[in-house]
Amino acid sequence: AIWGGGIVSNLVVELISAGPNALAKALACDLTSLEPAQVVEATRVAQAIRRNADALVCALLTEGERQEAHRATGEISMTSLVAREAGISRREAGQQVRLARQLQQAPVLRDSLSRPGMSTDKAKLVTDALEKLPADLSAAERHEVERDLTMSAPDLPLEDLRRKTARAVEIIDAGRADRI
Repeated sequence: AIWGGGIVSNLVVELISAGPNALAKALACDLTSLEPAQVVEATRVAQAIRRNADALVCALLTEGERQEAHRATGEISMTSLVAREAGISRREAGQQVRLARQLQQAPVLRDSLSRPGMSTDKAKLVTDALEKLPADLSAAERHEVERDLTMSAPDLPLEDLRRKTARAVEIIDAGRADRI
């Protein structure tokens, strides 16, 4: 019988373990032999892999925090674990862990992270904007802002999304945005 986390976790690890080897083999190929259309397609696929990997990392960080998985490695926090494993600064690792936490409060955004045109940079802009919304907004109003920003994000350049998130409350009340 399939029960508990063991079998599922092993399946997750098994599924993603093939990824690094496949990418290493692709990188070892003679990329100069590709036609322009093939370069474009390979880049599109590589970006899709990155988006899905980012979404998976966020989900794993959330679960890792819930289980305090860092303790199994002797690290003092998930931030420390991520910094060590990814070879990044604790500051950058902390931002990744923070984004994973924020995404738990933004399910529409979390479920859209792997869409073409999305990135963790865009997700961070949206989650930060959601945190800065006035406290007296209703849950429905917050959801409307999240949905609007999330649906706009893939199609907007990062700079334009930054401007839109700065005026996020305008989505539900333009007059109020001018007063804030």
